[in-house]
Amino acid sequence: MLLFEALKADHKKVSAILGMIEKTTEKQSARRKTLFEKFQAEFISHADAEEESIYVPLKAKNRTHDLIMEAYEEHGLVEHMIEQVCKIEPDEEIWIAKMTVIKELIEHHVKEEETILFKKMKAICDTEELDQMADDYQVLKKEKMESQTKGMIDNLVSKVRDKAQQSSQYF
Repeated sequence: MLLFEALKADHKKVSAILGMIEKTTEKQSARRKTLFEKFQAEFISHADAEEESIYVPLKAKNRTHDLIMEAYEEHGLVEHMIEQVCKIEPDEEIWIAKMTVIKELIEHHVKEEETILFKKMKAICDTEELDQMADDYQVLKKEKMESQTKGMIDNLVSKVRDKAQQSSQYF
């Protein structure tokens, strides 16, 4: 099914980025920052699209309600950890520890989603519902990713302006 393939592909993409982050050292601060921004954009766009297109309709179904509520909480925990990581520098010792916790939270979430939730979805949703979720997910993911990318670009432009203003003070 297209929906499950799309979700698994996103899970693999996020996992691959986290794997690359895990292999970095404190001396690779710039690489860590770049990979983290990529991870953040991928995770946030995936989680937001997943919640809106899949969790909302599944929350109303008795057989998936508790699992969906847990999934919302897991997304929230990862988002909270992302906020914490944003407040520290990638060369700080605690940075990689927090990223490891994020990786472990996501691994747990993905395992439950791909083994338990997908199975329940196949049992309680008809093909039309799954196809609609897939269509909605793809559209929302694209919109969310574009928004995340625009935010990253705006942030970069702001940093460049700040540096330009700082350096102009010396001339």
